[in-house]
Amino acid sequence: MTNDELFIACVNGDKKAQGFLYKKYQQLLFSICIKYLKDEDKAMDCLQDGFIHIFKKLSNMNPNSDVYLTGWLRIVMKNYCLDVVRKKKNEICFENIEYFTSEIIIVTGK
Repeated sequence: MTNDELFIACVNGDKKAQGFLYKKYQQLLFSICIKYLKDEDKAMDCLQDGFIHIFKKLSNMNPNSDVYLTGWLRIVMKNYCLDVVRKKKNEICFENIEYFTSEIIIVTGK
């Protein structure tokens, strides 16, 4: 199956083609996840969730689109990883704010 045929089958919701896409690109996309998340378990979770995101995006695409599949997959996964990293940073910042706020309340006795 060529990349064009694979793309069209995935856009049309072919589950077998989606499984083939996952097997074909999981190592490449996992390397992107590792690069941004720096932890194998988190990268594996991101890979799984990222593929779900990819399949949702594919279902909204035109099967006649002129898409370079490998490049498109890399960009979508990279952007998904960056979203995960941003979300994690925001959670850490919020946890720090809660910690310092609770310290201030304890010290001031309010």
